[in-house]
Amino acid sequence: MTESAATDKDGPNSVASLMKEAENGDASALSALKERLPEEIDTFLLEEYGELGQTAENALVKAVAGGNLLHVEGLKLKAQQMKADLAGPDPSPLERLLVERVVCCWILATYADAMYAQGMAGRSWAADECLQRRQDRTQRRLTNACKGLAQIRKLLGPNIQINVAEQQVNVMS
Repeated sequence: MTESAATDKDGPNSVASLMKEAENGDASALSALKERLPEEIDTFLLEEYGELGQTAENALVKAVAGGNLLHVEGLKLKAQQMKADLAGPDPSPLERLLVERVVCCWILATYADAMYAQGMAGRSWAADECLQRRQDRTQRRLTNACKGLAQIRKLLGPNIQINVAEQQVNVMS
């Protein structure tokens, strides 16, 4: 947003006030923001509110880390590193989407493992079974997300056509 719009914080029609009202469901406030900042509001909305994968990841990180801000920052850094490693240098939009899914599933699966490991000695058999089922489900989700990413990469991989003695051979890597 422009510096003048961002610094306009006073009054009922300020950008901050309009944003608060729009967050609370006021359609006229959203219209006023779009009129006031026609070129900037869509980019802002896309970056701040349109990234549901990031919203899910942030919620998972907060749930896992609780109030420990160092844990939150460490998990965010790990998630960023995993995304960069898994996405590679030039990912397709579909690959980026699946990488986000893999990272969220990884957070869930490793959290389920940590929850299982904590308090093992004093746990009832029923509670133990419940936590093991949770581990199994989250591991299945992680495995499926990884398989989906691998399948898409295989499908999107380069097609190579080789002509040998007037016969065509298609090779997919």
